[in-house]
Amino acid sequence: MAVARELLRRGHEPTILTNPTFRTLIESNRIAFEGLGDDKSVEEQMRDSPEIWDPSKANSNVLQLTVAPLLKPTYERVFACAGRGCADLVVVHHACFSALWGAEKAGVPAAVCVLAPFYWLSRHESLCDARLGVLPRESNGCGRYGFDLPPTSGPAAMGVG
Repeated sequence: MAVARELLRRGHEPTILTNPTFRTLIESNRIAFEGLGDDKSVEEQMRDSPEIWDPSKANSNVLQLTVAPLLKPTYERVFACAGRGCADLVVVHHACFSALWGAEKAGVPAAVCVLAPFYWLSRHESLCDARLGVLPRESNGCGRYGFDLPPTSGPAAMGVG
């Protein structure tokens, strides 16, 4: 929100693509909103998925239950918008890997906002850590299969490091 508010103040026209739970908050700040996912509130998702709170598997569970199901829809929405020329920059939440891929495919630059220590990786670490068991491995890049993007390797390909 802070980034979008500042962009708005500077004369840009930001749009936030996120869960419909946040529509009122976003629109009350005069920022354009695009919904992604269902109308089930984030609080309901967290309450109805107690496995998210398992301390031994919390990161993996969050990725499996909330991030992984939105990989393709996020990619498609970002690519569609950026491909229409309605964006000259895509600012990406650190957990929205496929938004980076959508921006890349559309030829639009992207900036990653890292907000949680879980994603503060060094250039020697990877989001394809076998412990997560979420993002599929492939021989030439992490999780990018099925998105018609060129082969890559290492965290830098994910905008990390």
